[in-house]
Amino acid sequence: MSKSFEKYFVDKVAQTIKRHDVIPSRRLIVALSGGRDSVALLRVLTKLHYECEAIHCNFSLRGEESLRDEKFVKQLCKNLGVYLTTTTFDTRAHALSNGISIEMAARELRYGFFNKVARDRGIDTIAVAHHREDNAETILLNMIRGTGLKGLTGMAYRRDNISRPLLDVSRKEIKEYLNAIGQDYVDDSTNEVADVKRNFVRLKIMPLLRHLNPSITETLVANGQRAAEAMKFIEQHNPLHPIASNKGKLTIKKSEIISESVLFDLLNRYGFSPATIEIIYAHIDDTPGAVFDSDTHRLLRDRDCLIIKPRGEEKPLEVATRLADVSEFATMPRRKDTVCLDADKVGDHLETRFAKKGDRFVPLGMRGSKLVSDYLTDRKADLFSKQSQTVLTNGKDIVWLVGRQIDDRYKVVEGVTKRLLICSTTKQDNP
Repeated sequence: MSKSFEKYFVDKVAQTIKRHDVIPSRRLIVALSGGRDSVALLRVLTKLHYECEAIHCNFSLRGEESLRDEKFVKQLCKNLGVYLTTTTFDTRAHALSNGISIEMAARELRYGFFNKVARDRGIDTIAVAHHREDNAETILLNMIRGTGLKGLTGMAYRRDNISRPLLDVSRKEIKEYLNAIGQDYVDDSTNEVADVKRNFVRLKIMPLLRHLNPSITETLVANGQRAAEAMKFIEQHNPLHPIASNKGKLTIKKSEIISESVLFDLLNRYGFSPATIEIIYAHIDDTPGAVFDSDTHRLLRDRDCLIIKPRGEEKPLEVATRLADVSEFATMPRRKDTVCLDADKVGDHLETRFAKKGDRFVPLGMRGSKLVSDYLTDRKADLFSKQSQTVLTNGKDIVWLVGRQIDDRYKVVEGVTKRLLICSTTKQDNP
């Protein structure tokens, strides 16, 4: 029985890997905690002759138990001849300094370290030991959080460099496999305490749901697969394709937003709550200028589009300058990122800053001055672009509205200008 079950389990994992292209190359890293699931993952992948390395994180959260886990992992890898990388984190300090939960802090540290080791080792696949029940619990958690259709798809077999070869096997099958091969493992005592959301779902909610539906795990996973198929159809047939622009901004045409559900699945990934997305959709055609915030991004309702940009401190564009004699050029350079000014008129005291309320300049070809804000409005600049508009000043006047227009008073005049000040920026803003 032991041998036959071992073969059944190994074959089932191999079929998952092949069917879903879970592991694209023979060399990979296994995330190894020492617990039942990760130990089974390492053992089955070595049985399938993958070139496995292992990685273990000590989060310094369980005292002697954490040290025991690390010791177990080291001995297991030694027995299997598997190269092991370990690290220790001060997870509580990371959580405190970043204002996040212990659970989130551990996740950030874990995956950050995984990616670093993968880069250092030249490996593009990191295998983690999520199984069928983990997937069902994730789907239920996402449903409770209100993450929309995309959240209901559950865990992907492979996303970016993370692979889940055990996603088709159950917790019970993993236990039976380890019994069949006589492999021990360590238990994490915190898994039996309903103090975090996932544990609460697993220990409290799932047992209650099984009273209503003994096959609740299979039902949730099947619904996740149907949601994934629906999501794939939407992505293939939905015209909503955000246009990327400078500084990480995304532009979405209002005409392409065919339903609230479609908008939800896009905005949810940028941290916007279901309630906020509902408001955005309900008032999508209202007066332009409204701004909505998530923890990570800002959204602007503009004339015919929505504009999303990351939150965070912005800095004015840097402008490089150099002097040149006018005789060096047959024609003056004139691009969005490079302009020529009369060096003797401009002077030496140049600085860049953001445009501010009340700023005026004389656009090239005009005699009178104009408010910068009016100039930008005339050119249909959105609010985000106005707020991040860089100007080059000489302490007295704006000499260049960077990326847009120079001040007429500082233009090069043929037969008069002797020295050029060539100003350029490698970044373009507010085209």
